Amino acid sequence: LTATVATGIFAGWSGACSATSGPCDVLMSGARFVTAGFHLIPTISGLSPTSATTGTVVTITGTNLTGATKVSFNRSDATSFTVVSATTITAPIPPDATTGQVRVTTPGGTAISTGSLTVNARLTVAKSGTGSGTVASNPTGISCGTTCSALFGAGSIVTLTPSPATGSAFAGWSGACSATSGRSEEHTSELQSHLNLVCRLLLEKK
Repeated sequence: LTATVATGIFAGWSGACSATSGPCDVLMSGARFVTAGFHLIPTISGLSPTSATTGTVVTITGTNLTGATKVSFNRSDATSFTVVSATTITAPIPPDATTGQVRVTTPGGTAISTGSLTVNARLTVAKSGTGSGTVASNPTGISCGTTCSALFGAGSIVTLTPSPATGSAFAGWSGACSATSGRSEEHTSELQSHLNLVCRLLLEKK
C-alpha cells in the first residue's frame, strides 16, 4: 500500500500496518483492516487584539486549527485555550509572555503568525512627601506631572527620572523602584504578573 498526500501531511499507518512513513506491506493470510492517517497543516492568518497586557484573551484566526494541543506566545505556553472552530482559537496571554510571534500546534504541525503580538505591562508612579516635583520616563509615556501611569513593552527597560521643584529635594524610591538617588531603572518583565506595579518617590521640602 502506498499513501499519496493530496493536502496536508501523511501521519502514518495503523491497523494491519504499523509503518510511520513510506509504503506498507500487508500479508493477506486473512481479512485485514488498514488505516492511513492524514492531517491538514494549520495556518494563522490573524490576531485580535495585536497589542495587549497579560491575561487578555486573544482571538487567533486561521485554518485547520481543530485538534490543537498547544498555543504559545513568543515561546511562552498559554495555560489554557479554547478551540472555537477549525478557524478560531481563543487564549489568554500568559503572565511571562513577551512581545513576539504566536504559535499553534496541532497534529498537522505548528502554525506561526506572520506578525507579532505586542505584550505590554503597566507602570505607575506615585508621589509622596511634603515636597513636590515631576517624574519623566524613558521611553516616553510617563510625565508625572499629569500622566503618572503608562503601558510599556513587557521585557523592556524603563528609566524614571525625578525632577524636584524649587525648594524640594528627592528623598528616594520605594515600591517597584529601589534606587535612593537619581534615576531608577525598572525592567518591565517584572510587571508581567503584576500589571499595576507602582514606583513611589518621596519628595521632601528643603
